Amino acid sequence: MSDNSTSVKIGLKITILSIILSIVLALIKFSSGIIGSSNALISDGVNSLSDIVGYGILMLSLAYSGKKADKEHPYGHEKIESIVSLFFSLAIVSTGAVIGYIGFIKLTQPGDFTGPTFVALIGAIASLLIKGYLFIVTYRGAKKTQSSSLKALSADHFSDVMATTGALLGIVISTFGLPIFDPLASLFISLFIIINGFKVLKASFNILMDVAADQNTIDQIKSVALENKNVLNIDMLKTRTVGSGCYVDMEICCAKDISLDEAHNIAEDVHNRIEENVKEVRHVMVHTNPCDT
Repeated sequence: MSDNSTSVKIGLKITILSIILSIVLALIKFSSGIIGSSNALISDGVNSLSDIVGYGILMLSLAYSGKKADKEHPYGHEKIESIVSLFFSLAIVSTGAVIGYIGFIKLTQPGDFTGPTFVALIGAIASLLIKGYLFIVTYRGAKKTQSSSLKALSADHFSDVMATTGALLGIVISTFGLPIFDPLASLFISLFIIINGFKVLKASFNILMDVAADQNTIDQIKSVALENKNVLNIDMLKTRTVGSGCYVDMEICCAKDISLDEAHNIAEDVHNRIEENVKEVRHVMVHTNPCDT
C-alpha cells in the first residue's frame, strides 16, 4: 500500500525547488532576452513567470491532499491534485497561446529583424541546464510516488525544456544571419507547450472521471488475490484512480460449503495481501461469492 504522506512530502519538496529555480529562470530569461535582443527568450521568460504562480497553487494543493479522511471526505482529499492539475494544464495551454501570439506579432511587424546577441545565447544555455535539472528531479519523483500533480509538473518541465531548446536553436540560427528564426522559435515554443498542456489536461480529466488503473496494476492485483488457495475465481474487479493510487472493489469466488467465518477470513486475507503487495492500491473492498463447482 502506497504511503500518501511520503508522496506529499516529496511533492512539496520538488514543488518548492521548482518555484525557487523558476524565479531564477525568469530573471535570467528576461534580463538576457532584453539585453541580448531575443524575442524567443523573452517569450520563454513569460512562460517561467506563469510557472511561478502555477507552482505556488500546486504546492497548496499538495499540502491539502495530504489531509486525512474525515466525515465529509471519507476517501480523503487526494482528488484535489487532479483538480489543480486540470486548471494547471489550462494555464499551460494559455501560456503557449500567448507566446505564439507574441511570436506571430513579431513576424508580421514591418521592418528589419534585429538578431539576438551573445548575451541571449548564454542566457538560453543557462536556462536549459537549470530546466533540464528540474525535469530530471521531478520525473524521478513522479515515477516514485505516481502523484498526478508531479506527473503534471514533470510534463510542464519537459515542455519548458523543449521550449528553451527551441529558443536556443532560434538564437543560434539567428546569429548566422537569419534573425527571422528568433520569432519563429517562439511559434515552435508555443505549439509544443500547447500540445503538452492538452496531454496533462487529458490525464487529469481521466482521474476525475474515475478511469481504471493501468493493466499492469490490475494484473498484479489479480495475481496477489489468487495466491490465497481458497480463492477459486475472481468474479468482478473494478479499480478507480485517485491522486497517486487507486481504490479497488472486487468479488471473489470461494467454495459454497464454507462457513461465514471462513469466508470472512479469506476476504480479509485477500484484502491485506493486496494492500501490502501492490503499492498503487489505497484501499480494497472484497466481497465473497459461493462457487457452484
